[in-house]
Amino acid sequence: MGGFIVSLAYGIPVKARGDPHLEFSELSIRTVTEVSTPGSNFVDVLPFLKHIPAWFPGAGFQRKARELYYMSDKFRSSPFDKAVSNLGTSLNRPSFVSVALGAIDENSVDAEHQKQLVKDTAAMFYGAGTDTIVASILSWIWVMLKHPHIQARVHDELNNVLNGRLPDFEDQDKLPYLMSTLMESMRLAPPGPLGIPHRSTEDDVYGDYFIPKDSIIIPNIWYEAPV
Repeated sequence: MGGFIVSLAYGIPVKARGDPHLEFSELSIRTVTEVSTPGSNFVDVLPFLKHIPAWFPGAGFQRKARELYYMSDKFRSSPFDKAVSNLGTSLNRPSFVSVALGAIDENSVDAEHQKQLVKDTAAMFYGAGTDTIVASILSWIWVMLKHPHIQARVHDELNNVLNGRLPDFEDQDKLPYLMSTLMESMRLAPPGPLGIPHRSTEDDVYGDYFIPKDSIIIPNIWYEAPV
């Protein structure tokens, strides 16, 4: 899955094993997941700790933040720079980056800004399109293994609709039972039940709640879908 996403975003061929782009990307995603887990750092609960020096005991979050800054910059830049260097050569492959950069008017006043947007968007292909997809597929497989009678009904529906051929997008509406099992497996085991912490940029009101500016907001997907 990771190799497919990298090729789609950057047009870079990747190795099945030991590919440097994939290995570094996976390390970066794991690090982001660790630091964004609610409660993983004291500074999330006691914001004043951000003012203590990095050498002070308990300030490991500052060193981790510097490491993450370096990793995020390399995560965004390394494959993008490789894709750009391949443009106009025999190594160039159609990709999101090649198509998006080709659509930018170099004479535009915001051409550089548009390139940065392409760079950031391409990075999100891997950041948002690998772990979540793999986790969703594994959750569905787990549910099917736990409930073989449900698996049998899904198999029957696939056989009746496809008649031995591979599925395509037009078959989705014809496979309601399969789609229901996919939705249910994601309800039972969503890939990110607490999402990613966000910060409010201004005072806001949501229902009966007043949310001050700079509040850290942690969504809970399980709130209205108890298991």
